[in-house]
Amino acid sequence: MKTVELRFFIAQPATSVYEVIADFPSYETYADAVRKVELYNVQANFCESFWEVKFRDGLLRWHERDAFSPAERRIDFSQTKGDLAVFDGHWQADPLDQGTELTFHAILDLGLPQLAALLEPIAVQALRENITSIVNGLFAGHVRAHPATAVGAA
Repeated sequence: MKTVELRFFIAQPATSVYEVIADFPSYETYADAVRKVELYNVQANFCESFWEVKFRDGLLRWHERDAFSPAERRIDFSQTKGDLAVFDGHWQADPLDQGTELTFHAILDLGLPQLAALLEPIAVQALRENITSIVNGLFAGHVRAHPATAVGAA
């Protein structure tokens, strides 16, 4: 099991950053890695979503449950079924002077213990690249720093 945490400084207000991050379907437009996002069971601060994302030479697909907390500018997600054994985490937009610290935190497990030492570092690197691509696409021209923190093991 691996933990990945990425932090970005976005030169926009935290509420605006949260609203952009919460618009999952827009990821298809702004991030090459994201092939498809479909929302279902949509409620006020909750939905379920289906994701199809490029992963190296293939695709990863999963369903997740998403909980939105606008007052805290936080989105929690938890995979309910899919290609990974575990994929859970959150997005958090915290206000700073002249912008926002955007944090992506995830725990992932490929579910292949005998190959974990070989494959999980590749999965972590691909996730880092995909999240960085998504953030740079969504906030083009407003990302003032590359990820400040990238944790690979937990």
